[in-house]
This record gives sequence, structure tokens and C-alpha cells, in this order.
Amino acid sequence: MSVRKRASAIVIHEQKILTILMRDPHSGDEFHTVPGGGIENGEDPADTAVRETLEESGFHIAVDVATKLVTRYPFVWNGSTYDCETWWYRGALSRDTPDPVDDEAYILSAHWYPVDTVDTLFSHHPVVLSSIQQMVRDV
Repeated sequence: MSVRKRASAIVIHEQKILTILMRDPHSGDEFHTVPGGGIENGEDPADTAVRETLEESGFHIAVDVATKLVTRYPFVWNGSTYDCETWWYRGALSRDTPDPVDDEAYILSAHWYPVDTVDTLFSHHPVVLSSIQQMVRDV
């Protein structure tokens, strides 16, 4: 199994975290995650987090590269297990108003939830939850 390199942004605004509601194409399970996706060939992981946040939520952000956290974990998606290596960054809105979103059909919507709901929102995956908890601690 090859490593899937990806990057995600944890965006906090007014004590709310930006989430993406997704539906697994194979299982039909719906879950919240933070914006993120695959690092393109030659792309810097921080740039990936910015690009994916815009594509999935419509929000323009800047990431703080000093907050980088890298984790590796198995993730089941669309009937396959992936060996994911994720670069996590804290992000901040550059603009309050989102652009329209036209992304993959499995991206259902973007939402803002209170930061104190992180434990419930991301409970579907222990490493993802732990990574997000680390990134929101001290915010």
C-alpha cells in the first residue's frame, strides 16, 4: 500500500471550527472532517491546505506554517484502506465571504461549529480527532 500524502487546514474563526460534511461513496457514511486533500506533484503542503480549503468550502485562508503537525494513519475511503500522511496547519480566514463551491459530489457542505464540539464532530477516526485536538488546544 502506497502512502497518500495530504494536507489539511484547521480554521478557527470566532471560536468556531470550519468543517466539511462528506459522504463515503462506497459505504454511504456521512462524517465531518476539516478541509484537505492530496498534495499535487511538486506542491508545497501548506499550499495544498490553502487550495483544498478554497475548493471544498469556498473560503480563502492563510495558513501558519509554524503550526505544522504531521501524522500518519490508516484511513478507509470508498472501500479501500489508505496509508495517509497528513500535514496539518492552523489557518485563518483571509475573507469572510466564501466563493461558490463546485467540488466532488461526496463533498456535501461546509459548516462552522463551536470549537468545544471537536470531540463529537471528529470521533469517527481517533488519529484525525487527536490531530485536530492538538491543533485547537491553545487557540
